[in-house]
Amino acid sequence: MLKKVTDKQILESVNNLPVLSEVVNRSIAMLNDPACSIRDLTDLISKDQSITAKIIKMANSAFYGYPRQIRTLSEAIVILGFRQIRTLLITASASTHLNGAVEGYMISKGELWKHSYAVAYVAGLISKLSEKAKPDEAFTVGILHDIGKLILGNFLKGSYNEVVELANEHKINFAIAEERLLGIHHAEVGGRILEKWNFPEFMAFAVRKHHNPLESDDNKALIGIVNLADTWVREFGIGIGNNEDSESLEEFIIKELGIDETVKKHVEEYLSSEMTQMGDLFPDDNKSVKLVEISEQ
Repeated sequence: MLKKVTDKQILESVNNLPVLSEVVNRSIAMLNDPACSIRDLTDLISKDQSITAKIIKMANSAFYGYPRQIRTLSEAIVILGFRQIRTLLITASASTHLNGAVEGYMISKGELWKHSYAVAYVAGLISKLSEKAKPDEAFTVGILHDIGKLILGNFLKGSYNEVVELANEHKINFAIAEERLLGIHHAEVGGRILEKWNFPEFMAFAVRKHHNPLESDDNKALIGIVNLADTWVREFGIGIGNNEDSESLEEFIIKELGIDETVKKHVEEYLSSEMTQMGDLFPDDNKSVKLVEISEQ
């Protein structure tokens, strides 16, 4: 039987979770300085070869639509600009956290990272198409939307099926089942992590509410977009699960955002191409990501 998780346990776990890499933190601080120069930023980021390689790889994504290949970090910074580079810095650094196995959720190595990247890509794409949110903000929230699983998974070890069974029995989504059994759900934990890492309050709030986009009028478009991206990505096979009433919620969000019914098909095609192109980012490229196995009955 699962025990409730105390606020003290969550606080200690959040405090013990490694922050984004030192190079990334210093780079983001530099980006906030009006006197920041491309040369100084390039020199700093280049100190981390892994981060640099990932940024160059992602800079060549069709998401940014640059017609020729970007070969160097300085070129990526010049072409994409500081705002997009900030997003790529966060993404590249977060991949280190998200790429490991999360035993409590029965997620094997690489699967959470792949799912998170797919959600980020689709959220950014929906934002571009709907013009209801800023693509870079939607991308960032998409990358980090499930980061709370890294902590809550430690309290779920050996009891994952209890949450699944509760969700199925009462026809509730997985996050609600988590909260009933543990006293907190992974989205709330994720919001606390973003606060600890000094992310903007609206991003922490969006992570908190990504399973419940109708609960607040604040940033409703951004939260709805991330929820929709998460739903679609799982439907496309990168993440398995079902949230109760997800179909009616999906229809509501699509209507609110004014998205044409043909967009979903195009998004699936774009995502498939993106994941193939970005294959080097996902060394353990499994066919699907088993996040929650909830029946649709």
